[in-house]
Amino acid sequence: MHLTRKINLKKYQKNYSLNYPNTENSFKFDFLITFNDDSTWIIHCTSTYRTDRAQGIEYRAEHLKILDPTIELAYLVIPNGIDEDEKKNWI
Repeated sequence: MHLTRKINLKKYQKNYSLNYPNTENSFKFDFLITFNDDSTWIIHCTSTYRTDRAQGIEYRAEHLKILDPTIELAYLVIPNGIDEDEKKNWI
């Protein structure tokens, strides 16, 4: 079954990115998804809990939300298999 039918997505885009006018650097997230009710989220997947990585992802999310006001939420998705020491650094 197609992804949009499984979870009621209207559309999705991989490798979503935007930049400010007259700049070269883009703010990137793994996915932009729009649900059938027109709510829009961005999603970034990562394999670690590193604080510096999370701060960079948060920075990009805030700028994407400024550049595209239709984005309501930003999610950082992490794997289930993170070791306990790494989890303690985040909690």
